[in-house]
Amino acid sequence: MKKRTVLVMLCAGMLVSGCAPKGCREDRSSGLAELPPPTWGESQVAGVVRFEGQAPAMKSIEAARHCGDIKEEWAVVAADGGLSNVLVYLEDAPASSGRGRESALLDQVNCQFVPHVLGVQVGQPLVAMNSDLEFHNVHYAPQENPGTNFGLETYGQKRTVSFKQPEPQPVRVKCDVHPWMEAYVGVFAHPFYAVTDATGRYSIDRVPAGEYTLKAWHERFGTRQERITVADAGPTTQDFIFARAGS
Repeated sequence: MKKRTVLVMLCAGMLVSGCAPKGCREDRSSGLAELPPPTWGESQVAGVVRFEGQAPAMKSIEAARHCGDIKEEWAVVAADGGLSNVLVYLEDAPASSGRGRESALLDQVNCQFVPHVLGVQVGQPLVAMNSDLEFHNVHYAPQENPGTNFGLETYGQKRTVSFKQPEPQPVRVKCDVHPWMEAYVGVFAHPFYAVTDATGRYSIDRVPAGEYTLKAWHERFGTRQERITVADAGPTTQDFIFARAGS
């Protein structure tokens, strides 16, 4: 499909969904962005998230061959069972604004969103960027925040967005031009979250002392949770295990 045709189709889709080509601008509430900045502690919550059982095989995406050898990302499991792309977070930490925090980045590289999963705080800038020589767009429809759909036509083009309300579930982000491209963004009322790395490890730093519900979310395997007690200083360790439904 020629680039001009893709642009016409995308613009039509944006108009049908109620979004202008530059994105939806609906503003329902000033939300938590008006709260004070975070109160940091001196403790750390860390652990390992593992997958139990036979790991699913991530297949190559045939339609993406012009971008490279692109594989599925919905269950990335290390040789020892470490599970990547798990969003781990405190459910009941004190609410604050992320307006003064450094921007988070959601890039588009070789026809994939990078990272596949990330977290942002209410009010924190999120930069969506195109690092390809392909036309991409960024399309999402949250539950508590206005949806948007905008194009990133050229290499290096970027746009900054933010959220004014926390979301009950991570927000799915997609590129309508390349339907295999998707990412998930957790939107929180505090900064105490992390995403597991290639080994399944995570670390949430500078956590204030207290009792919390710690949750671990995966896009296919659901959510696990544990109650934890964080001391005034030092580490608190909590691991999680996921498996296929019914196993």
